[in-house]
Amino acid sequence: MRGAEDEKGTAVALAAFGLRVETGERRNRCEVWPENWATVKAFLALETQWRVVAGRAIGLDYAAIPATLGLLDIKKRDRKSVFNGLRIMERSVLDTWYPRETTI
Repeated sequence: MRGAEDEKGTAVALAAFGLRVETGERRNRCEVWPENWATVKAFLALETQWRVVAGRAIGLDYAAIPATLGLLDIKKRDRKSVFNGLRIMERSVLDTWYPRETTI
């Protein structure tokens, strides 16, 4: 379990779409811009579909994405945009969980 790291990763991924996680009583509320709702729904539905190697998440299982988008009734014309949004959220989470070392 990652606990605080999961929460930070979620916050970073949501921030990529102009969202923020609130604390306290409003903690379970999150405003989502209408144009991003399908992507956020898909990301949350894919929360158990991370590929893990040697105990480390390496990314979402892309094989699960088409079925998930279909089950969520996301229109075919919107799927490319949703997929691109998922990739942005995925990268944000991975960068939070595993910060890259910077070199000069």
